[in-house]
Amino acid sequence: MRIKFHTAEDVLTAFPTLGDDLVARPDGSEPLRYVRRLAESADPDDSVTFFAYLAPRREAVWWSCRCLEALEMGDGAGAAALAAANAWVARPEEEERVAALRAAEAGDMQAAETWAALGAGWSGGNIAPDGPAPVAAMAHLTAKAVRAAVLIAIASAPGEARAARLERCVAEAFAVVDEDIEARFG
Repeated sequence: MRIKFHTAEDVLTAFPTLGDDLVARPDGSEPLRYVRRLAESADPDDSVTFFAYLAPRREAVWWSCRCLEALEMGDGAGAAALAAANAWVARPEEEERVAALRAAEAGDMQAAETWAALGAGWSGGNIAPDGPAPVAAMAHLTAKAVRAAVLIAIASAPGEARAARLERCVAEAFAVVDEDIEARFG
């Protein structure tokens, strides 16, 4: 994954809404070191939040899909939404984006899979295809949706299992960093 930011502060500058979602204040640290430090902090959920904003949109959605699959989510009602998000990751075209948006709109807003699909659906283009006028996707929407997907997935576990889920999702973040999405999907 190509990271376009030099410091954690640069991410906040690019996405001011990050400041609303993060307990910690980004500093001059290299962004991936900052993610690791957040994962070991008193507010480890901040590592999820920060990575959702740090990753490019496609990689961020891919990460959320990987987390949900690693946590064995995506069965039943959430299967269609997760499949639509994965389809957009594999082929980030308008048709797949709109399909992910529609799958999310049909989903349960309290389900992690729905938010993964929203991450894909809100990645660009018109996010209100049935509305009276086009509504452009704002740059931070994918990060917000991906953050919600991963945090819902973590929080859906019993208290004693949440730390392990968070650790697994942070590991998936670094797996996304290390893997070339273009080589994987084209």
